[in-house]
Amino acid sequence: MKDKLLITGASGFVGTPVLNKLLSLNKYDIHIITHKNLPENTSNIKQHSINLLNELEVTKLLEKEKFTHLIHMAWYLGRKCQNSEQNIHWLKASLNLVEQFFNNGGKKLLVTGSVSEYDFNSGICKEDSTPLNPLSLYGQTKVSLCQVINKLAQIRDIDFKWVRLFNLYGKNEKTSRIIPYAITQMLKDEAVNVSDCTQVLNFLNIEDASEGIIKIFESEKNGIFNICADEPIELKKIIELIKSLIGYSKNINYGAIPASFDSQFVSGDNTKLKELGWKQKIQLQEGLSEVINWWKEQEIIDG
Repeated sequence: MKDKLLITGASGFVGTPVLNKLLSLNKYDIHIITHKNLPENTSNIKQHSINLLNELEVTKLLEKEKFTHLIHMAWYLGRKCQNSEQNIHWLKASLNLVEQFFNNGGKKLLVTGSVSEYDFNSGICKEDSTPLNPLSLYGQTKVSLCQVINKLAQIRDIDFKWVRLFNLYGKNEKTSRIIPYAITQMLKDEAVNVSDCTQVLNFLNIEDASEGIIKIFESEKNGIFNICADEPIELKKIIELIKSLIGYSKNINYGAIPASFDSQFVSGDNTKLKELGWKQKIQLQEGLSEVINWWKEQEIIDG
């Protein structure tokens, strides 16, 4: 009998490729919680249309289904999400979800965290040594959730993996994010207004990131894992690479808007992930080319 796996956030930017890769493994009885329509050819997925913020609905579902495995990726990522009070609601909802999972026979749990948990003034971020000093409410609620679940998992003797995602890019990313914004503006031959882009950051393709999530989930190792690219890069170099790949002829309006945060260097160490057998397969130029071609096929470019 297949392990019964519940996935939250399965229709999101990170969740979609994770779900697709899990389906290809054909080893889990997959259930998802989502309000969006399922993609084609997913009759082997069971969908549950409940509100994760409703404790009673969540409790009833987990008491009924008795999931043995859980991948929790859902969170509030709306407007001004970094300091939205929605983070508090999602912290409460996540704690309830995990508690009910544990109370109803749960055995293995993976939850996605964030680079926002780290102290950005401490150099390259390492899971077991870099201090945690989140600058946002989003980062703080993620830290709190990780700490509570970790302690509870130790008490209950349950497998628990916490994934800290760094900057990601890829297909289906919101155009409010820097890379899809720059790509779509250039493809439409419109002005590109960005910050000075002097920050050195770490960007990993979503396909490599989702491979990392699966590798961690499938492993027997527990604990905290960074998912990030091998090397950081100055943001301006990414913008200029996109410009070159598209053949955009206008000047980029650097400094037209303020940077989204003050830290000039944010990168991570992915040694623990590599020890599980993972490796970065998609280099930046290849990944950006694929994303540019994907955006060319979307209606937004055609107006």
